[in-house]
Amino acid sequence: MKILFLCTLNAVRSPMAEAMAKEFYPEHQFSSAGLVTGPVDYFAVEVMQEIGLDISNHEPRSFSRLKSKSFDLVICLANEYSPEIRDLMDKHKLKHKFWSNIPSPGDVGSNRLMKLYGYREIRDSIKAHLRSANAFSKD
Repeated sequence: MKILFLCTLNAVRSPMAEAMAKEFYPEHQFSSAGLVTGPVDYFAVEVMQEIGLDISNHEPRSFSRLKSKSFDLVICLANEYSPEIRDLMDKHKLKHKFWSNIPSPGDVGSNRLMKLYGYREIRDSIKAHLRSANAFSKD
C-alpha cells in the first residue's frame, strides 16, 4: 500500500507519522507532505529521538509539489483544516481519512517544558493510531 500522511506544514505531525509507520510497517510505502511547508521543527526532532527515530534530515514538502499524487490512502492529521483538505482530496480523487484527536502543534504551550510535553502527546497520539487495528482502512 502507498500511504501519504498530510498535515499543515510537514514539520511535526506528518513526519512523525511517516517515521513511525516506516518502522512499524515496512511492507508499505509511506510519504508525508503539508498543505504548505514550514521549517524543520526541532521539538519534533527531539521527541522522536526519545523513541529512537531520527527525523533531523526530514525536508518538508508541500502536497502541491509532490511529483506523483497516486496514493492508495491519504491520512490527514490536520483536522483544523478539514474543509480545505477534503476539497483537495476530492479534486485529486484520493481516498482519505482523518485521524481525530491528534493535537495541533499550534496549541502547545510556550515554554520549553510545556512544548516537550505537548509534542510527546502529539507523538503518542499518532503512535496509538498507527497501532490500532484499522490504521490503514479506507473507511
